[in-house]
This record gives sequence, structure tokens and C-alpha cells, in this order.
Amino acid sequence: PGAGALVSNAFAASGPNSANITGPSDLTHIFSGMTSGIWIGTAKQYVPSSSSGTGTSYYILMNQYAPGGPYSWSTELSYNLNAGTMQSDFGTTNTLPIVTDQWVPIRVEVNLDTNTVREFYNNQLVSTHGWYGAAQEVRAVDLYAGGAGPVYYDDIAWQRTAGVGFNTQST
Repeated sequence: PGAGALVSNAFAASGPNSANITGPSDLTHIFSGMTSGIWIGTAKQYVPSSSSGTGTSYYILMNQYAPGGPYSWSTELSYNLNAGTMQSDFGTTNTLPIVTDQWVPIRVEVNLDTNTVREFYNNQLVSTHGWYGAAQEVRAVDLYAGGAGPVYYDDIAWQRTAGVGFNTQST
């Protein structure tokens, strides 16, 4: 309860609400059955300009998760609100400026058959790297404030693709 995220109507990409990830917030959604194939995860993120200078917030994918542990991270997009930049904490990464006061798309493409990941922020490639960790599985998404915020998320979705390889479009 001390780390739960709030539902907010301050900003919303669609519908009346979004998740407000701030302060001690740590919102996790557990998946099952995502053990092979290509999976595309999308979300929209809103960082108010008033959040600048307030720590680092994270969008994390885990290959292993159970309440109380064990945990294993496979991707981690970090948003340094002090510096106004974001990056992937895995693989070769581009550092991009954080876009404030508008909804920005996040897209993560996970190919569990080849153990590769591509991460996008605002339709720009941030990183390409291996799917790291103890398990070949997308087990959970974790929105973690790390004392930062607020940062808002909406329209989080995952879908399996039928194609071979990654789509070369960055949208």
C-alpha cells in the first residue's frame, strides 16, 4: 500500500484517467504466457514541466517477478527529471531529451525467439540490446517513481505479432 500508484484525472490520453507514478509509487502488472514470439508493448507517457528537477522515474520490463521476489530486469528506460534526459539502462543507448507537457509514445519490441529488444521513445530508437535475465519470458511491467514525479501513464497495451522479425517502422 505504501508504494501503490494513484489513479488521476489531472492528465489523460484517452478516457478520464491515467496512472500517476510519483514519490514512492511502484505499479506492477504481471503477465503470463509471454514466453515465445514477438511482443510489442506500447504506452503513453506525460511528464509535466513542473516535474523537472525531481529525481529519476523508470519504465521497466521484468523476465522474472513474484511479490517479495525474486525479480529480474530485462529492460529499463530511465527518465532523469533533474537532467531532463532519458535513456535505456541496457545495451548501447541514445540519450534523448524528455518531452514535457504532452503525451509521448513509448514502444518496446521484444523478440523472445532471438532474445532481442528494441526500445523507442517519442518514435525515436533509444536502444537495441539482448533480452537479459533469468527467464525467456515477459513476466511484468513495472512503473517505478524512485522518489520522482509525477509522471503519468495511459493506454498501456501488449500484443503478439504474427510477423517474422521486427517491423522496421518506428511508430
